[in-house]
Amino acid sequence: MFGNDPEQVPSRALTMSAGTILKARHLLLVAVESDKASIINKALNDPISETVSAIAIRLHDKATIILDEAAASLWKRPTIRP
Repeated sequence: MFGNDPEQVPSRALTMSAGTILKARHLLLVAVESDKASIINKALNDPISETVSAIAIRLHDKATIILDEAAASLWKRPTIRP
């Protein structure tokens, strides 16, 4: 995950369970760079399940998602039908 380089491993991280995230009044997801593209695509397009915790953002009624072009590069945008 970090190129087998211990120097690349972050010394700190913030994690939360999907349940804790869903209790928030408002969610803000900001993703930048192409290394986030795969998980963004899964979070926004995979079937709702427990396999990808980021899918929980789709279950929240007040979520804002901000992506740069690289992070959105794999996202299969839904087709809008009239």
